[in-house]
Amino acid sequence: MDPQFGLAMDQEITSLLDAIEQEKIPDRLTRLAMELQNALIEKRRGDVKN
Repeated sequence: MDPQFGLAMDQEITSLLDAIEQEKIPDRLTRLAMELQNALIEKRRGDVKN
């Protein structure tokens, strides 16, 4: 993957997660967003190792 594209995607994901965190939303959606964030962190760690 093109490093510039990967960086742009990371920035987009970060922006979306920040927006989600600022919204008044049900607890379940918050938990799901946190699970998504954790999964993305784990994926990123895996990408760095490879």
